[in-house]
Amino acid sequence: MSGRGAPERLGQPNRAAMHASLWEGVWSNGSENMMVPFIPMYALNLGASPALIGLVSAIPTLLGNLVQIPAARLAERLGHRRLYRLGNAGRLLWLLPGLLPFLGLPTEAAVGLLIGLLALRTTMISMAAPAWTALMAQAVPMRLRGRYFANRNMLSSLAALIGSALGGWLVRLGGYPAGYTALFGLAALAGLFSFINASRMPEIPLPASPPAAGSGTGDRPPATPSVSPGAQLGWRERLRGAARFFGPEQPFRRYVLTSFLWTFSVNLPAPLFAVHFKQVLGGDEAIWGLVTASAMAMQMVGQRYWGHRTITVGDRNIMVLAGIGAASVPLLWALAPAPGWAFGVEMAGGLAWAGYNLAAFTLLLRLLPPGQQAGPVAFYNTMVGVAQGLAPMLGGVLVGFLGTRGMFVFSGVLRFLALTLFARSVRVPDTPAVELKHLRPYWLRRRRSRLGDRHPPSSAHSS
Repeated sequence: MSGRGAPERLGQPNRAAMHASLWEGVWSNGSENMMVPFIPMYALNLGASPALIGLVSAIPTLLGNLVQIPAARLAERLGHRRLYRLGNAGRLLWLLPGLLPFLGLPTEAAVGLLIGLLALRTTMISMAAPAWTALMAQAVPMRLRGRYFANRNMLSSLAALIGSALGGWLVRLGGYPAGYTALFGLAALAGLFSFINASRMPEIPLPASPPAAGSGTGDRPPATPSVSPGAQLGWRERLRGAARFFGPEQPFRRYVLTSFLWTFSVNLPAPLFAVHFKQVLGGDEAIWGLVTASAMAMQMVGQRYWGHRTITVGDRNIMVLAGIGAASVPLLWALAPAPGWAFGVEMAGGLAWAGYNLAAFTLLLRLLPPGQQAGPVAFYNTMVGVAQGLAPMLGGVLVGFLGTRGMFVFSGVLRFLALTLFARSVRVPDTPAVELKHLRPYWLRRRRSRLGDRHPPSSAHSS
């Protein structure tokens, strides 16, 4: 069978799907990072208090992730490709929040409408997440996942770097509200290109179940379904199937629980970094855009570095090692005395987060059997989405008692607690032992090898 959307042999990559997903990721990350880092500052300009800024971050995230489990069920009926395209259209909605300053609304009404528009956009995009995960699990063979997602993430990080730097420059050039409105429009345009590439995603058939005995199919291979094999199961059968992943000895169960605590601790002060940078350290939007861009630049370096080590080090070990760096970021923010220090903190964080996010995704796919990712991934995304939604709400309340620096310390302590629980409880078979030589950059290893060739060890002489 030939053609762009034709299924390929088992274990072979679907090049069309990989190409479409790569460029969708580039444009979507450019669109997101053009606006998302500036949403807290935009809300500040609308007149929002720190508590309201917590709601601006929390409510869209919470509502968006609550749709993940229903979205997985919907994907089984509509097809993963169709839902992936539908959800990606949410990126076109960036244009609407940029019109709020011109409506003459009171602060509470403007912030409430901002929350509603962001919630609608986030909900649509979140619906596509389980479908995209299932499509990628089928399109990218296990042996290529580390390299492919590292390259995809590296290009996406480049787009995010350009988007965040461009966002800071545009806001500084146009000010409020014109600069923000232009930025929302540009983010919507990048979202349009993301949607175009998502529309090029071919249909990827999921693995067919073997024919039942006596079905009369003879030696003919079973027809490959275009939707999940579980679409026709009743709720009782679906719950029984899902329960297999949540037994006390299942690593997926422990992975979900520790991820919930980790995500909660990460998002507790999430919208406060921009507020702290502007109000406490005295920075402005343009410098904040450059700070965000510096983190993206280090993520690009980190994707390259960690991507080569997914096999030799193992994704679980990478999560632990990179997680130490990610857990230290808020503690370093608490110590920063001036805006310039934010560059070093965010660059260290970018390197750590590149490894953690890459390994977290590949480990999630490895813990689940092929063809059964959509439902459990939707449950995982819902759990971490609830943490993403609840944490900023609590953070907006606690900041009044602890201050931003106190919130950063609290977040750092919780992150190290979650990472310790993960390291102690999530054990994955065939995980290699960590050796220092596997962590050295390749250029350093080649240099040591050349030095060894120049000075070979002397051989012992027998008497």
